[in-house]
Amino acid sequence: MNAELDMRWFAATTLPRQELVAAENLKAQSFEFLLPRLRVTKRHARRVVEAIDPLFPGYIFIRMDPAVTAWRSINGTRGVGHLVMSGDRPVPARPGIVETILESIGPDGTVKFTDPIQPGARVRLLAGPFADVLGEVVSLDARGRVNLLLSLFGMSVYAEVKRSNLVAA
Repeated sequence: MNAELDMRWFAATTLPRQELVAAENLKAQSFEFLLPRLRVTKRHARRVVEAIDPLFPGYIFIRMDPAVTAWRSINGTRGVGHLVMSGDRPVPARPGIVETILESIGPDGTVKFTDPIQPGARVRLLAGPFADVLGEVVSLDARGRVNLLLSLFGMSVYAEVKRSNLVAA
């Protein structure tokens, strides 16, 4: 059996604002971990400050095979609260969640989210009288409205819809 196939991602809580301490100590113990971080802009003391904060404050992800890893030592690691458990076993993250985050990490080590609904994108309406009609995004506004160009009955028609009523086609 391939040990690499049995490796899964597990979440662990961290002590308050101790995510970096937990990461440093897990690294020292040779655990593979992920602490996804996000570049944010904050207001502090009448100034605008750029910072890098955890994407999930209070949590860190650890990759392991609980059948062969001494996972109980994670609970005693400085900065770590405990593994997320169900009874007496750690609970793995759903497949694809951590992998998607890993794919979204940019060259600076922070997570970059991109919305597939951008001007020029093909979208499908989810609700309303034109549900399932395909269109092209013309523009987006700050109110969460999207201007579309729809092809209906051989004509091009402009429509404005809520962002929540669209999915990328």
